Amino acid sequence: MAIPKAIEHMRSGSGGLETVEVTSADGITYTGTSKSIKEYKVGMVLSIIPNIASANTAISKIVFNINGLGNIKLAESRTLKIG
Repeated sequence: MAIPKAIEHMRSGSGGLETVEVTSADGITYTGTSKSIKEYKVGMVLSIIPNIASANTAISKIVFNINGLGNIKLAESRTLKIG
């Protein structure tokens, strides 16, 4: 699947992963709207597509507000290297 088609597939919600387009004026505070998120849940996974790159700051300082549910911060992703 070509990259643009894959992005459209994710945006349609048919891929099983919620994709939220978010906007920001400063690269620190982002807002967006989701079709299905009614509350924040511990461990929830979603794909975020920002309108601009984040500011040159620690990931722990970036804030998201989805559907007006209040500000949340991201947890830094960890990758396990094998071998």
